[in-house]
Amino acid sequence: MKQKKGVELVGINVEAGKNKDVLEQAKKILKEQGATFRNVVISDGDEAKEYMSDITVFPITILVDSEGKIVENPIQGSIDNEENMKKIESMINEICKK
Repeated sequence: MKQKKGVELVGINVEAGKNKDVLEQAKKILKEQGATFRNVVISDGDEAKEYMSDITVFPITILVDSEGKIVENPIQGSIDNEENMKKIESMINEICKK
């Protein structure tokens, strides 16, 4: 989902790479929720799996700039509150200034 600022939302599922049943369940949930953004699955052996193994809270928001660098610290928890949404908007604005 790209927006005017050139930002794309990508969902990451660390569980769906474990077996086909979990992957199918994840696809079903995304379809039922009407998710239109890109979703990726991290499988064992992926370099990203090592990074994700240190994450103990879900959901989590990680912002990455156009060069693939992680920006700031991840935001833990849901973004359905005003404070977290303002943090994300501020971080996106900083990324877009670069």
